[in-house]
Amino acid sequence: YILYDVATGVKEVSLEHLRPLPSTEIRSYLSRFPGCGPKTISCVLLFNMQRPDFAVDTHVFRLATLAGWVPDSTAVRRNNVQVEKDGTLSALWKNPTRETTYEHLNAVVPDELKYSLHVLLIAHGRTVSPAQGPKDVSACPLARRAAGEAQRKQKQ
Repeated sequence: YILYDVATGVKEVSLEHLRPLPSTEIRSYLSRFPGCGPKTISCVLLFNMQRPDFAVDTHVFRLATLAGWVPDSTAVRRNNVQVEKDGTLSALWKNPTRETTYEHLNAVVPDELKYSLHVLLIAHGRTVSPAQGPKDVSACPLARRAAGEAQRKQKQ
């Protein structure tokens, strides 16, 4: 779909015609295509357009959760119980997803760190902490942190 649209619209199989546009317009254009979601669009912005955007794939999401950069389901429940008691329902948290994690991290990670942090997390995930979990938990500081948090919660 994308190649057909690009080839018929600008007579060139390239995304270069998007380069002068603001990121919001690039997002809007790319989101029209089936299968082109937030992660793909973020990768186009980050890697092709060299724009500061923090792509969150399954691995980055998992590592961000291990690092405590996004709340786990227990923290979400705890917050929402308190919010309901206080009556400030506008402050309810959603369970974190890749999309909400993308929105959060893209807002808080400084622009100058987005590319290098993304690449670092991908490399860490591939070498030290693969999706099935690290072979040696002691080798992964994020897994050690998560294990410590789990133990702390069990004691509460």
